[in-house]
Amino acid sequence: MTLLFTGIATYYSAAIARQQLDQAREDSEKEDREQAARVTFWMEEGSKAGGRAVHLVNRSPT
Repeated sequence: MTLLFTGIATYYSAAIARQQLDQAREDSEKEDREQAARVTFWMEEGSKAGGRAVHLVNRSPT
């Protein structure tokens, strides 16, 4: 009986750990997408060097 209880408890502990890992992964991916959304760029023709200028701006706080 004790072995059965231990097996069930281990199964549920693993299931909870997997759910927490999945949630952490989703949160990390969401944070990455939000970070990427804060980056903008634009190009200008005819800069001082006579070519193109690329401006890259990262508006994230970190």
